[in-house]
Amino acid sequence: MGSNCSGLKAGGESYSLAGDKHNKVHHEPQHGHTNTPRTAVDITDAGGNHANMQTDSNLDAEELSSSRDVNLQVSQDEKPQAQHESGVGTTTMDGTMVSTPSTNAQNVVTSCNGHAKISDADFSKLSNIKEDEANDIVNECWVNIERTCDVSAEANKNVLIHATGWRVVRLFVSSTFADYHAERELLVKKVFPELREWCESRHIQLIECDLRWGVPKDSTTEMTIKTCLGEIDRCKEESNGTPFFLNMLGERYGWMPGPKNIPQDIQQQYDWVFPASITHMEILHAAYRTKNPNAAFFIRDPSFLDKIPSDMQPSFVDGFPLSKVSLKMLKKKLKERFPSQTFEYSCEYDGIDDSTGRQKVKLKGLEEFGQKVLEQFKSFIERTFPSSQQELSPEELDLLTQDNFIRSKGSLLLGRSNEIESIVEYATNGCLPGQSRESSNDTCPILLVQGVPGSGKSSLMAYCTLEAKKLDCLLFYHFVGSGPGTTDPIILTNRLYKWLKQITNTETEDEEKDKDISYELIKEKIDKVNEEVKKLDKKIVIILDALNQLSDADKSTHHLYWLPNAFPSNVCCIASVVEGSRSANILLHEDRNPRPLELHVGALDNSARKEIVQHILGAYNKKLDDQQMDLLISLDGATNPLWLSLSCEELRVFGVFERVTDHIKSFPDSLQGLLKFILKRLVSEDEFQNVEKVLRVLECMSMTETELRWIIKDGESDEPLPMMQWAVVRRTLKPFLRNTGQQGQEERLDFFHASISQVVKDTLMTDQQENVKWYLRISDYFQYVCKDNNRATEAVAVQLKNAGAKKRLLDYLRNDYRPRRMQNVWKNKFYKFLQCGQIIPKIQNLREEVSLCQMCGMQNQGLGQLAGLNKNVCVICGQHIPSFWQEPQHIALLCQRHKPMHAPGRKICFLCNRPAFQNATTGYTCMVCGVGFQKCVKMVT
Repeated sequence: MGSNCSGLKAGGESYSLAGDKHNKVHHEPQHGHTNTPRTAVDITDAGGNHANMQTDSNLDAEELSSSRDVNLQVSQDEKPQAQHESGVGTTTMDGTMVSTPSTNAQNVVTSCNGHAKISDADFSKLSNIKEDEANDIVNECWVNIERTCDVSAEANKNVLIHATGWRVVRLFVSSTFADYHAERELLVKKVFPELREWCESRHIQLIECDLRWGVPKDSTTEMTIKTCLGEIDRCKEESNGTPFFLNMLGERYGWMPGPKNIPQDIQQQYDWVFPASITHMEILHAAYRTKNPNAAFFIRDPSFLDKIPSDMQPSFVDGFPLSKVSLKMLKKKLKERFPSQTFEYSCEYDGIDDSTGRQKVKLKGLEEFGQKVLEQFKSFIERTFPSSQQELSPEELDLLTQDNFIRSKGSLLLGRSNEIESIVEYATNGCLPGQSRESSNDTCPILLVQGVPGSGKSSLMAYCTLEAKKLDCLLFYHFVGSGPGTTDPIILTNRLYKWLKQITNTETEDEEKDKDISYELIKEKIDKVNEEVKKLDKKIVIILDALNQLSDADKSTHHLYWLPNAFPSNVCCIASVVEGSRSANILLHEDRNPRPLELHVGALDNSARKEIVQHILGAYNKKLDDQQMDLLISLDGATNPLWLSLSCEELRVFGVFERVTDHIKSFPDSLQGLLKFILKRLVSEDEFQNVEKVLRVLECMSMTETELRWIIKDGESDEPLPMMQWAVVRRTLKPFLRNTGQQGQEERLDFFHASISQVVKDTLMTDQQENVKWYLRISDYFQYVCKDNNRATEAVAVQLKNAGAKKRLLDYLRNDYRPRRMQNVWKNKFYKFLQCGQIIPKIQNLREEVSLCQMCGMQNQGLGQLAGLNKNVCVICGQHIPSFWQEPQHIALLCQRHKPMHAPGRKICFLCNRPAFQNATTGYTCMVCGVGFQKCVKMVT
């Protein structure tokens, strides 16, 4: 069944098989429900055993979708009644009851305007029939079904959807519930994430309609059925009548509502057939009647059932003849009508999972099933949305990446009307609402948008970018972190400069040199082209999002050096940063004149919070009831959009709908707390422990896919992590990662938010001994496996330094050919880590000059130099020492602690620790290593 199916309409009355009315019955509330009356229908199975079928409009979907959908309980207060001889009544066209013998049981189902008509009283008797009677009824039912099939269904086989931009694929999942918990978990957490990633590479948004929960507990049967079939209608609308539909069938047919439960308008709208289960009707409506080419049916081999405990069997096997015969015929019909779209698969029993407080049967061996689902729907989507063969230039790819990000982020913005008004007013008039702009000003100050992490700044900026596209203006935008290369300040500044040149038709003397301008020269270039910009009789809007995420934001002295204090009066520049970040402090520094205008993105109000939740969950046809909604949006973290969206995503993949309320109550209030909560779950669900490994490694440094696969592999393996395992962990962590690499190159992964990095540091990196193991593991890969020398040079040194492996680091710096090529400024930061660094006093007996013996002095290795004799290079970094620098104040010295023991008047060689005789030479430090106070040059390892 594709949705929560509430029980029969609550009426508080019970009927016997003969239609006799019993007294009202009352039951204690279950699962936190209120004491809502139930309708009870007494039935008798083929063996004459009397049972009481109770249904409740407030029953959970899983109760109604298992054998407990009909909540069969043997009645203790009534005796068994043998009613095999009873006749089965039918309803005529005018609705009058006609008694017919049981041998004509098929007449229970008669056609009326394409529908199967049957009375409620007679419908209740269907549970009492024998198998041969069930066969007659099912055969007649299928006669009526075939009458409603589309005779032109074959025309749907080659449906192609030609569309530009992003397309949407809604994939509806249909099955009974209690017996398909394992498969649905696999789909939601492994198969669909991989399919979604594949779709995104083709500019397709995948939305899986997995309706394990989402219909409020107080929903009527009518509302529930409308939700199920209405979602299929929605899927049809977005796929030209051929919805992407996945059905799974086991040994349960599912809940069969009676005519009393289905309003006439729904019966007419969906050509309802009685007796048919909700799952059966989903199949008819989504696939069978139109011979849908985008439907796939997976039938499970029942052989595993023998090992399931007896008390769990009712959740997996229907016990009534009509259900068994209906299911058998449904499988037969599907194989006949969809021979190439119907598949059988097997699995094995794997014990009972009671971790959620409710027992669930665990299954294993579902990998083949998952792979087949993935392959089948890739094929369907490929056929429906053929990929474009047009190749895009790097510039076009970059712009497409930005546009996709803006579309995605902008569509998620809810509320923020005041902030939107302020930004649009600034973009239009160069001032904020309620302010006036002096006509004498020939410049326009920057508008600085600030907010705490996760406050929705990027969504706001994206939405306003979409609004700015509607204005009569020239528009430039750059969203840092939106795609490959976007965090590189050089790429950003070059994009901006070239765009300004383009709109002003400015040509420079040397266009070749302007292809890639150094960071130091870009400010001068931008200032110069702005002189031409101010001459344009056109409004110009520049939008720069998340400047604090630029790769130079933390340390570079040139960070944001290129951004003018103000632009010409016809240019409005809107920039966003995290409140209190280094980027914000630079832009708000008192030396900047004029100072930026400031706009602060505050907390969400209750209406915006509710709207966000409804929007995110509504996309998957899920809905919280009023109590759950109030609980979620009342939490302190709900004032933050990122917290709220992460919470909704956590709820979306939560498979135990009965415990959604408890799950909400367990959410931490802070953003970092919620991230910790989610990452802990992801780590615990990963059977290979690759998620934890990747988080640890990325906290050490950003990595490419190739690097990660080698580093987190099994230590005994000579091969990188298998691609299948990597794909799983990559998709699992995708919401928390960003690509910081260059366009067209292998993606380099890093954490999307500084908050994620902090959480990983606080939760997984607290054991320093364990951290050292990972630092050394990373350095091992880059030193001995990695073929990219430029990448390896820095990585090995940094990770050895982090590990405190001083002896190995010194050996690497001085004896490996890769660091020898580096400038001494780079080397110096690592030598400072190794150097004693004790300040040398002027007292002679507390210091000693460094000496090199004749043999060591004449060699050209040992101090990490690329070339040159040891006596002519810096004893710290190996940089060449020119003769004019060889002055007493630049002599390399050793402190009292590290000066060698020797007889008076003797010297000991700094490199070989042997006596240095008459021809010994003095060692010096270079202009970089020797700057400042004279310090001990001993490398302490």
